Amino acid sequence: MTAHYQAIDSFRLAMINALGCAPDHIDTSGKITRFSTNGKSGDKSGWYQCWLNQTVPFGKFGDHRTGVEQEWRSTAPRDYLSREEYAIQQRKIEAARAENLRKAKAEREAKRQALITDWKGGAPANLDHAYLTKKRVGAYGLRQYAGANSWYQGALLMPLRDIAGVFQGLQYIFPEPHLINGSMTDKIIRGTKSGCFHHIGKVTNQDEIIFICEGYATSASIYEASDCPVVVAVDAGNLEKVGQLIRHKYPLARIIFCADNDVREEGRALPNTGLEAARHAAIHCRGEVLSPKTTYKADYNDILSAQSVEA
Repeated sequence: MTAHYQAIDSFRLAMINALGCAPDHIDTSGKITRFSTNGKSGDKSGWYQCWLNQTVPFGKFGDHRTGVEQEWRSTAPRDYLSREEYAIQQRKIEAARAENLRKAKAEREAKRQALITDWKGGAPANLDHAYLTKKRVGAYGLRQYAGANSWYQGALLMPLRDIAGVFQGLQYIFPEPHLINGSMTDKIIRGTKSGCFHHIGKVTNQDEIIFICEGYATSASIYEASDCPVVVAVDAGNLEKVGQLIRHKYPLARIIFCADNDVREEGRALPNTGLEAARHAAIHCRGEVLSPKTTYKADYNDILSAQSVEA
């Protein structure tokens, strides 16, 4: 085994000891490379740089989530491992990787079970809940938090399930906005969001219309106006993933993405996130796009709830 591969294995082992994980492939050009440290495909909190074309190979790595940062230097840049030594080192690396995967899986399952407890312990959603009355929609498949954590008191619970119907997470919808991570929001998600969704209504025919929206309020408004099944994808970034799953399950359905019209203020060169994401999803899912024809930021809940007031 060459010193090159010995150094790479030593670098990976140092990462595993410090972070609990390491990528399978190591770029040795010195470029900053990101990778997941929690086992989720979308996570990029881990990072490293590695230089092997040096008298003494060295590198550094860390995790932005935990703040861990560490430097590494090869202690024997030109030494060779015996076959026995190399086999021992490889077994250590594989054992550490397997243990990290086991722990990550166990942690995810423990968190999922805690969310299931919140969901099963939830009370029927109060139809006079401040969020529902503000949005002028009903409660479809929702519950209301009834646990002991005061921070969640009053929150509506919207389950997130994968395409097989397995519970994967919860969206907590608060009566009023909370300050979370420096910004005001009335919703937070716990558990897995990517590729998961909530649905309102049932698909009874393979070729019927299925609407896919971002948030619950828009989805509920579309359901009440159309009486067609609606999928709540939660946000713009999840539209395509959910759309592809729905298309695969219902290949003959007419899928319509109801986009949020995220018009930006004049002079601000920012994308119309909702409309662009819906158009991109429609292309990849053989779907269609509808969006409010407004010159200001609006979704279909804004439009339909305003019409109900006027009526």
